[in-house]
Amino acid sequence: MKDLLKRLKILFPVLFLTACTQTQPEPQVQQVQLTLAETHVAGHPVTQAMMDFSDRVYSATEGRVNIKVIAAGEEGSENSAIAQVRNGELDLARVSSVTLSEYSPQFISITLPYVFDSREHMWAYVTSDYGRQLLADTEGYEGLAWVENGARCFYSDEPVHSPEDMEGKTYRIPISDVMTDLLRSYGAKITTVDLSSVYTSVADGSIDGAENDIISYDFFANDVVAPYYTLNYHSYAPSLIIACSDLKDKLGEEDYNILKKCALETERVSRSFWDESLAEIMPTLEDKGVTLIQPDEDEMNLFREAAYDIYDNYPQCSEAVEQIRAMSP
Repeated sequence: MKDLLKRLKILFPVLFLTACTQTQPEPQVQQVQLTLAETHVAGHPVTQAMMDFSDRVYSATEGRVNIKVIAAGEEGSENSAIAQVRNGELDLARVSSVTLSEYSPQFISITLPYVFDSREHMWAYVTSDYGRQLLADTEGYEGLAWVENGARCFYSDEPVHSPEDMEGKTYRIPISDVMTDLLRSYGAKITTVDLSSVYTSVADGSIDGAENDIISYDFFANDVVAPYYTLNYHSYAPSLIIACSDLKDKLGEEDYNILKKCALETERVSRSFWDESLAEIMPTLEDKGVTLIQPDEDEMNLFREAAYDIYDNYPQCSEAVEQIRAMSP
């Protein structure tokens, strides 16, 4: 009997501790759900970059932050997305600097035509201290990172070799003072119909063409109705990821800093997504009936000279333009 009591004295604490351990609930990870608006469809390299951003944030925060990417313009146009981020209805959005410049004039300088000589020139500038300051100097939202957006060119239902071929023709452009001034300098008329309406607008003859990067040109099937794509490269303006101003309060400092770090990582890999998509699309264009027009140097000078004339409309950009040109490779 004494032996039994001894054994019970030893065993009881063990059983008690085991029972307590087994009844302890597993700690729950409190997940914050964020929404990011994207106008491009699934498969577009910019959308792929946004999915990469979402995956990186989820992994780096160990599931504490989950970003839902709403693609194909389901949250509306870029203008609508910017407004929603500014009023706190949306957490994040990927938007073009061309569109954003209408709300934040400091971005006008990087959207001026032919301000960059090449893609490499653009990336050298936006990743410099000047470019990082552009992201920081925002009001009503936070600028997180740049995103590759390709080179913008003109395309039409008829060949365009120089500005003379655009005179009197109607082109779709995004809502932008700079783009408006540029097209007028070429003697063209403008419309700002939604990008998704370009196909039908060219098909029914209400417009003659538009301007955009060649991947979006292909993704929106604009090559079917406007098979002439002119490689004039009037803009290398990038896109960027923007966030609502109270995102840090929503996430806390640690996860907010992780999210910003992930955005900068996506900034870098967005170029790879773009290059991979470009390598897939370019060899298919000829079979689709697309004619790529490369203006000669004299024709390119006509595009550039008319474009430079509009710089006088933006004297507030003169210092930034000097900084940009000083960084030309």
